[in-house]
Amino acid sequence: MSDATSVRVEDLELSVRSMGLLLVLGVETLGDLLALPSIATTKMVVAELTAVLAEHGLTYEGTWDLPETPPAREATGSVTERWHTIEAWMAANAPDALGSLRRPASPEAIAAAEKELGVTLPLDYKELLARHDGQGRLGPMVAYCSLLPVGELFHKRERLAGLMDEWKPGWIPIGQFQRDYMVLDLVPLPGGIVGQIFVCHVDDDRRTPIAASCSDLLARYFRELQDGTIDLT
Repeated sequence: MSDATSVRVEDLELSVRSMGLLLVLGVETLGDLLALPSIATTKMVVAELTAVLAEHGLTYEGTWDLPETPPAREATGSVTERWHTIEAWMAANAPDALGSLRRPASPEAIAAAEKELGVTLPLDYKELLARHDGQGRLGPMVAYCSLLPVGELFHKRERLAGLMDEWKPGWIPIGQFQRDYMVLDLVPLPGGIVGQIFVCHVDDDRRTPIAASCSDLLARYFRELQDGTIDLT
């Protein structure tokens, strides 16, 4: 048996939802998790626990018991129209989640951030901020991140620049989950797209693409809300 099975879950960086489930199930180590014949949970938790096990060279051989989900609708149109679609769905299915969305950022706050950062932010990101200036700290977004308020962007970028040797000024952190960041890429490599979004893993320098733009990010967000990948309960 791998030594990794003795890793205690309390030592892992997990979301509140995943940690709460493991506590309810009486799971204290990764070995306890692997011993469960089935686990009833959501796609969001499955993705997180599967990733944690893979990091330790382990695979869960039991059954994930997932809730049935209806066919997904699509969030289309402008960023504002996509927010309207998302907000209407939340109001009908998870009204408490609306409270995690912050009030609009003012044009002055957005302009001040651009001046401080020394960049011109993409129009669709500025439209996103004009609807909601990020989320509360535990408001779930794609990749477990919560969207950051515009006033925090400069300080987060400077912090990451001090932590990572290869950090570029044109990488703007717009969301955070513990030590991982959702990054708006304004200086893509050849073949990339200005305004694409990736997740930066501080501890291992991985950069995982998650969306081609902020519009695409919201479309993905809405799909994952509907299929349970993102759990708002």
